[in-house]
Amino acid sequence: MPVEQPRERATIMVAVDVSLSMAADDIEPDRLAAAKESAQGFVETLPDRFNVGLVSFSSTATVVSSPTHDHQAVISSVENLRLGPGTAIGEGVFASMEAIRGFDEESAEDPPPSAIVLLSDGENTSGRDITQASAVAAEEEVPVSTIAFGSGAAMIEIDGYQVPADIDKDALEGLAEDTGGHFYEAESEEELDQVYEDIGSSLGTEVVHEEIVTRFVVVAILLILGTAVTSLLWFQRMP
Repeated sequence: MPVEQPRERATIMVAVDVSLSMAADDIEPDRLAAAKESAQGFVETLPDRFNVGLVSFSSTATVVSSPTHDHQAVISSVENLRLGPGTAIGEGVFASMEAIRGFDEESAEDPPPSAIVLLSDGENTSGRDITQASAVAAEEEVPVSTIAFGSGAAMIEIDGYQVPADIDKDALEGLAEDTGGHFYEAESEEELDQVYEDIGSSLGTEVVHEEIVTRFVVVAILLILGTAVTSLLWFQRMP
């Protein structure tokens, strides 16, 4: 019988772009601050049974927090994210995948149900190509949902020069489509809250087939007992 049950090993990796362009203020007070607040709110809404981890990426990617039930620790880690040069979107995906693979001893043979949520506002300028990352994620059936962060019309100052803070929406959309994830264009904190709510709820339960023979046996025993008691009472009353 198909029944829904919680995905006790469900794992979500949140990968946050901390490149210098995240300092753009087209989202108040700036992109990174808004992303932090939204990510923290998302982790707070996840059921306690969910494992959540955090990856940050600029020119390289780092697993800031391995998947854990300690959501408060992840929230604290989000607050400590700092800006760095470069944007390595592909490396952010690869680092998230490594964290999922190392979740527990069973992961190699029985990977946990997982998803990656990746926030980025820029083009891939460092590390491995996005298509390499999407191919691996697709093969291991880990959907990557991407969020194009910012309005796309902003300037930032680097080394005294004003440079555009671009968004490569096509690349982010392709990454999501190739892995079975979803692409979002979130231009405000409110939109991101809804995006995270949708992604978080998608790993809530899974349908499994449960053996129900025992239920029928119990019902049969109850019916037999009921019949026996009724017969006993009936024959006791007969002359």
